[in-house]
Formats: sequence, C-alpha cells, structure tokens
Amino acid sequence: VAPAAAILNGQQGPYTYVVNADMKAEMRKVVTGQTVDGFTVVQEGLKPDEKVVTEGQLRLTDGATVTIATDEPKGESPAA
Repeated sequence: VAPAAAILNGQQGPYTYVVNADMKAEMRKVVTGQTVDGFTVVQEGLKPDEKVVTEGQLRLTDGATVTIATDEPKGESPAA
C-alpha cells in the first residue's frame, strides 16, 4: 500500500514518484486497487519499503533532486 496522495493520474494511467538511493525522483507507472482510509493498494510497480513522494509532485520531473521534509523547523533545535 502507499499513501493515496502519492498516486497521480496521467494520460498513461496511474503513476507515482519513487525516491531512489541518490535522492532523485523516478517516475513509475503503477497498477492500483482499492483506496481505503487514505491508502491505495498498489498491485504492480512498487517494491516494499520504497519511498514515494506525497507532496510537491507537480514541481517534479524524472531525475529531479528530492529533499525529505521533517517536522522540525530549520535552524531550531528541539525544545529541552
């Protein structure tokens, strides 16, 4: 399964962006099943534990560098 926000629909059908080991986006066609509670069953096209992009896909192209967002604001350390 993958977050439903990661699955996009294009002219060629459903696809997602996978983040590879070099932190580059790789567009990948997928075959999907049901969506339940914000998660979509991916029947083909993804391997377990692959990271998918869930935000900012409209600005991505195949091979673009990806930054993984964190909840911690930049320049601030966690409260003690």
